[in-house]
Order: sequence, then structure tokens, then C-alpha cells
Amino acid sequence: MLLQKLWNLYARDVFPRSSTDTLFNQYQDADLRAECPDGPAIRRANLRSYLSSYHDMPVVLVVGEAAGPWGMRWSGVPFTSERQLVKQTVPFAGRAASLQNPAVHLGRRSPHTSGSATIFWRVMRRWFPAFLAVDVVPFFPHTKGDVLKKGTPSESEIRQFLHILEQTSTLLQPATIVAVGKTASEAIGNLGVDHEAVHHTAHDAKKEFPAGMQAIFERLRGQGLV
Repeated sequence: MLLQKLWNLYARDVFPRSSTDTLFNQYQDADLRAECPDGPAIRRANLRSYLSSYHDMPVVLVVGEAAGPWGMRWSGVPFTSERQLVKQTVPFAGRAASLQNPAVHLGRRSPHTSGSATIFWRVMRRWFPAFLAVDVVPFFPHTKGDVLKKGTPSESEIRQFLHILEQTSTLLQPATIVAVGKTASEAIGNLGVDHEAVHHTAHDAKKEFPAGMQAIFERLRGQGLV
């Protein structure tokens, strides 16, 4: 696997970490009210499927804030939903961990879908595999006492994972790094690394996110990099 070293990094520094009262490690833990017991193994396999789909080194590192409530939290893959993996509407395949009949009300059916993930791949699929997407915080941030309710990662939680982002960048040596959203941009800035930024897919996505990514990739294409 071309990105074996990146997989090794996650296997060493991400998968074994314990969940906290505000961060859910979806690669190690499962909420059995809403997902099957082998959910963590499924998500690790989904991530490996994603990384295995690269046969050339990506030239752009796309960085988000954290695992989303309906995307990476369930799928294990940044900016990607279970439904996209199962239906193979993305360039790699995977399985769903969520239950068809959960013991808690989630407001949606398995396999889960994510609006942000749908927008992301609608815009980005044409540029795959020239980019690799990761999150600053590779876990799902939630409110205390409710592992299903989306929270916001604290500054200290973001700092805990900056070394993983830094090592990812070192392994890939991308032509450019693109932050998706303000939090990701600030985190990359704390590393003292030059980068570009676009609006988050959840914010004015119909215009700003597509336009920002289009401009970046068209410029790189003009330079013969994609």
C-alpha cells in the first residue's frame, strides 16, 4: 500500500487512544445502542480501503476540523458517509456499522448519510486522487453526557493531535495544504505551516466551497501538478 506509513501512524497514535468525556474514538469504541459490536473494526477497514485506493502520492492535503456527526463518526473516513461507501458513490468501498433498528432515536436510517460529505464529494471527486483528506481531530467531538450530540473540540484537544497532522504533512510532502473552515486553518497556522483556506462545506457551501477548491485545483493544473 502506497500510504502504508500513514496507516502505520494511525495504527500507532490514533486507534489505541481512549475516548474521553468529550471525544469519541470511533476506531476503538462502539455505542451498542446504535451500532454493531464490530463497528470499530469496520471503520478501521473502511479507512484502510480509503488509503489503499491511492496509487500515486496525492499532491494536496485537505484538512478538516474533526469527525462529523454523520460522516466520519460512523464511516471512519474523513468527509465520507456510510451510504457513500455502501453505494460506492466514492472511489472506494466500505461497510456500514450502524444498526437498521437502533435502540435510540437518531432521526435517520442506516446506512447514514451526511450533507457535508455529499457536498464534499460532489465537488472533489473530479480531483481524486490528487488530494488526501484528513481531520485535525480524528475523533468525534461531543457534548458531555451525550456521545451522539455534536460538540466542538477544545483548543487543548486540537493541540493533542497536531503532531499527527504535522507527521502526515511530512509523509506526503504535498504541493499545498488546504484548510476547510476556520478551525482547521487556525490549527495548521499553529504549526507554522503555509496553507490555503476555503469555507467549510456546511457554510455557504453552494458557492464558497466549490469556488475555492476550483480555483486551487485549476491553478495546480496550470502548473502541471494535477
